[in-house]
Amino acid sequence: PDGGGVASPTRAQAETVRTAVRHARPKLSLCEKPLAANAEDGRAMVADCREAGCRLVVNFPRRASPAVLDVRRRMAEGDIAQPVRGVLFYAKGLVHSGSHFLDLLRFWLGPPTGFTLIDAGRRWRSDDAEPDVRITFGASRVDFLAVRDEDFAVHELHLAAANGMLRYLRGGAQVEWFGAAPD
Repeated sequence: PDGGGVASPTRAQAETVRTAVRHARPKLSLCEKPLAANAEDGRAMVADCREAGCRLVVNFPRRASPAVLDVRRRMAEGDIAQPVRGVLFYAKGLVHSGSHFLDLLRFWLGPPTGFTLIDAGRRWRSDDAEPDVRITFGASRVDFLAVRDEDFAVHELHLAAANGMLRYLRGGAQVEWFGAAPD
């Protein structure tokens, strides 16, 4: 095959990718996040794929959303002023769920420059946690707040800029910008 998708449990993902690359020699391997259970497995996956000429991609689909691309453009052009202050409500683990928003915020604001634990929270399943954390992106900062939702999903981001408020609701199904108006 030219490519394949890997959606196995995190602990099995490294061996699944490495086996596929050795035997099938795909040109592309699309993995669910997290890429691996630990950094050592992740590095080995990257090295094996590089050696085999296989492109390794992690599934972060929010970057392809027209609304997300529009926000990125507006931030780059200064239509949404930076720095911003934000609050993200997430659930079902920082690695499994919150990582989508870390990637989204990296896409909009640049690489993270700081991390502060607000509250350790609880374990979610056996391989993830739900801490409250503050992540800085240069002069911008966003508080990731875990919501205990066992039977539904919450993925809601609010960013306050000097010139308005951005609301990213229902996992991105609704993105709203409310520009500041003179009063």
